[in-house]
Amino acid sequence: MRDRWRAAYGPDVAAALDSDARYSLVRVGEVDYAYTDYNAYVRALGQIWAAGLVADHCTGALGTELLDAAPNLRGVDLDLADMNPADGRTPVRAH
Repeated sequence: MRDRWRAAYGPDVAAALDSDARYSLVRVGEVDYAYTDYNAYVRALGQIWAAGLVADHCTGALGTELLDAAPNLRGVDLDLADMNPADGRTPVRAH
């Protein structure tokens, strides 16, 4: 699984993933973000809204389901305080 994550998301994101973990997912534009902690997830939603963006897709997935559920995963438990409106329009893929 880790090799598939590395190929899809890059080494930094792959290193943060666990196949047994459950992730809350949020999508902004074409980019997916995963959260393992409820408070971090809610904080990220607030940061997305503060940037004037709307989360397009909110769901949950097990680590083993991430490749299908979050094909453009950019990070795990990221702080999105620096997000801006352009982040919702620009597809970004971590590699």
